[in-house]
Amino acid sequence: MAAHPETGIEESSIRNAVPGDLDDIMAIETASFPTPWSKETFRQEIDREWAAVWVLEPSKRMSQAPLIAAFLDFWRVLDEVHILNLSTHPAYRRKGYARCLMQCLFSEIRLMGGGIVTLEVRPANRPARDLYVSLGFEITGIRKRYYKDTGEDAVVMLARIRSSNA
Repeated sequence: MAAHPETGIEESSIRNAVPGDLDDIMAIETASFPTPWSKETFRQEIDREWAAVWVLEPSKRMSQAPLIAAFLDFWRVLDEVHILNLSTHPAYRRKGYARCLMQCLFSEIRLMGGGIVTLEVRPANRPARDLYVSLGFEITGIRKRYYKDTGEDAVVMLARIRSSNA
């Protein structure tokens, strides 16, 4: 397996999720969010024509951790991509897996001619916000009371990805 050129971690294990991945995805989801999505929600995301759910299987599995280290769920609409969910299992955090998923997404967007990527993130989620800023995202607004579970606002972020031909 070749290492990802920008992160140095193995990338050959990034692939589209299949229904058989749902238990590992749910393990990550429930460990990561106060109000996790349901298994059925992820099943619908896998089946949606305009959505993609990518999973990253690390070359070295951590003991007592799922086979999948991280996942990325996003929607594509023309030249726009909206990130719905990005998470890494606690046993695999701070190893570059979320960054690798995002950089692979950016590479795909560049090959398709460029575009914009948007997302919402909780204000208190400093690790995620720092990752997004390091990837070139900028804060473009606030969505008031976006998170129903806590009533928290969401920070809206946007990155412009240029074509690989630019």
